[in-house]
Amino acid sequence: MIFCNLYKKKSAKNYKATSVYRDKDIAKAILLHEGDSIPGFISFDAYLYLISPLLDELEEPALDCLG
Repeated sequence: MIFCNLYKKKSAKNYKATSVYRDKDIAKAILLHEGDSIPGFISFDAYLYLISPLLDELEEPALDCLG
């Protein structure tokens, strides 16, 4: 129940986690992490670059609840 209340905003149907990113940010991530990827697909590292800060936002409140 604590976790449901903690992430209530982030689990709402209208919440868009990627709304913090502009097209420019995504293009930068793709350019920074170009490498040996299949043509037409972005690198997995670019995905991690974009998703890691969002996951970090979830981690600290969860650890505070546990502690």
